[in-house]
Amino acid sequence: MKRIFEGVNYLNGPYAVGMFWATKFVMRLRDGDRVRWYTDSVEAVDEFTTDLNEIGTSSPLIAALLVEPVQCRPYAIRSIRSVMRERVSIERADWVLVEQGGVRVVARVRDMMECLVLTGDQVLSVVRLWCDSCVEPRQGAHGELWPPHGQGDSTALIKLEEVHIAVKSRNSHAQHDVYT
Repeated sequence: MKRIFEGVNYLNGPYAVGMFWATKFVMRLRDGDRVRWYTDSVEAVDEFTTDLNEIGTSSPLIAALLVEPVQCRPYAIRSIRSVMRERVSIERADWVLVEQGGVRVVARVRDMMECLVLTGDQVLSVVRLWCDSCVEPRQGAHGELWPPHGQGDSTALIKLEEVHIAVKSRNSHAQHDVYT
């Protein structure tokens, strides 16, 4: 920060620091060749289907989607193997840390769907995750996370566009599991 302040001759130093970090953040989102922005992408397993009621009985994710409010309910879905979001790849069976509104949950991804939702006059493509073994973790002194005893059997429908998500690895120890 001292170099930044010296570069602007100690005039508008806080503004210069803010501009530096904003520019650095924008450049991090860009591709290495500085040609295009990073985009979210999915690796599909099959094609879109509109017959949700038939396959809703065999999938807890689709059953949860069918009870969503009408304006949020998808009209077409397809199963996906992985999703890339902000250069982070999420796959089935990954352990993820989900953060939304100050609440943090560690969970295992069981199923993923790309859904087409009609909102007004436009069609949106959204990703939904079905997670199990959801726990609110405790945090250790070195940033490690572990679940409280007796928890871990709840499930959740995750709307990927509404949360911050990070992939974690699960390590089993004698006392408890640790997520790093």
